[in-house]
Amino acid sequence: MISVIIATLNRAEALRSVSLPSLLRQDRADFETIVWDASEGGESKRVCDELSPLFEKKGAPLRYFKAPRAGSSSQRNDAVREAAGGIVYFIDDDTEISIDTISALRSCFASFPWLMGASPPLLNKNPAAGNSFIKNLAVVLFGAKNMRFKRIISGSGALSLPVKDMAGSADWLSGCTMALRKSIFGALSFDERLERFGGYAIGEDVELSHKVALEYKQPLMVAHGGYAIHHSAPAGNRSAGWRKVAAAFYNHALIRKEFERYGRKFRLPARIWGHIGSVLSLLCTGTPPRDIIKGIREARKALRETTKQ
Repeated sequence: MISVIIATLNRAEALRSVSLPSLLRQDRADFETIVWDASEGGESKRVCDELSPLFEKKGAPLRYFKAPRAGSSSQRNDAVREAAGGIVYFIDDDTEISIDTISALRSCFASFPWLMGASPPLLNKNPAAGNSFIKNLAVVLFGAKNMRFKRIISGSGALSLPVKDMAGSADWLSGCTMALRKSIFGALSFDERLERFGGYAIGEDVELSHKVALEYKQPLMVAHGGYAIHHSAPAGNRSAGWRKVAAAFYNHALIRKEFERYGRKFRLPARIWGHIGSVLSLLCTGTPPRDIIKGIREARKALRETTKQ
């Protein structure tokens, strides 16, 4: 059985209109859905209470839990303990999956017994912010996008997005649509240190999924069949401003160090080039220079503290 886990925070409308309806439309029923809710009010619970009878009628139970703590890493780590399935499939509250996604994932894991993590192809519907031409030029020049059809970890240690998400091997998986064998959580987990500058732990999905590939010495996969659409709902209480900048730089440094523990090597020139690209991308999306400067300063301070621990 597959356990679908949705960690959510103050986005009841996304649950109501995007993720839960797409789960109800699945062409099979041998899965459960766990909503792990850190919202301040009770609207998300009301949504789950309204839709729960429909899930019961389908034969695919919906279980709601009030999260004892907020944060994308900590919520997911806590939710896994309640999962009954041998495969845990993490989706965001604003992720819509095609009717055959659960079937495609089951087939993928069944076809490759050694496989520890998989995802359906991802269609990202995030609108381009700022000057999209300049931003796209920056991400291509500085390694955030590659012209191949594969998800890779670049020479700077950052993820590199394919021009089109195609079936096949992958270095990393996106947390908005990421399936892992539950057994990996005996040794690994989402890194809760990445929540330091806000509960929305930037990069926690890449960190865990690539570590799974390194730990088990097997590639991850983008499945043949199914697809997911990330609709990018309003961010709610997630970090913004200088905190988001600090999280990006601090988290990237911690993630790179974790990969290096497994023997991955990242060249200094590539890291510097990637940082320049990150700053340009932030400027293109309207982040004020003062927030960028403060964010980088706070990230460096946090890294010094982390090194001393």
